[in-house]
Amino acid sequence: VERDARLREIDLRRWEGLLRSEVAERYPEEVEALRQAIDLPIGGGESWTDLARRVLPPLRSLLGREGEIMVVAHGGVIITAFSVLLGVAELRPRRLGRLVNTSLGSLRREGGALLLDRYNDARHLAGPQPGDEELRPGWGRLRLQAGAALDPALLPEARAGADLAGSCRPEEA
Repeated sequence: VERDARLREIDLRRWEGLLRSEVAERYPEEVEALRQAIDLPIGGGESWTDLARRVLPPLRSLLGREGEIMVVAHGGVIITAFSVLLGVAELRPRRLGRLVNTSLGSLRREGGALLLDRYNDARHLAGPQPGDEELRPGWGRLRLQAGAALDPALLPEARAGADLAGSCRPEEA
């Protein structure tokens, strides 16, 4: 087991420990800015871009290793990693939806490509999960095609200018 502090959850500073309803009541301007995809320090802590800058170096390092690797992390880290890998990081807010607690995601190498096998897979849990009903109207939920190729620019052996067209086939659920 290796621990890496760079893979900790996003720093929400003054939002830490608050319920969503409390955040909405105390910081309505920030909540609205985030809904409009403005990249701001959430709660005065980190922005989504800050989080990506922090978590991508250790993830790139892991992608360069051989064998099977398991990463256990919080939702913000996981969503950020997959958003970058799938090439949809600029689509905010939370284009990949909310993660179900304890959901699984998996990637695999096939030749020189990195492929998505699972994302937000919670089949090991029974029934609907808390938060499922909280998806905001218009935000949608993505279903990702198994076997979709991911952004090769994140792989150590990647060439500049690689064609990413058709790398992900999102479908509105």
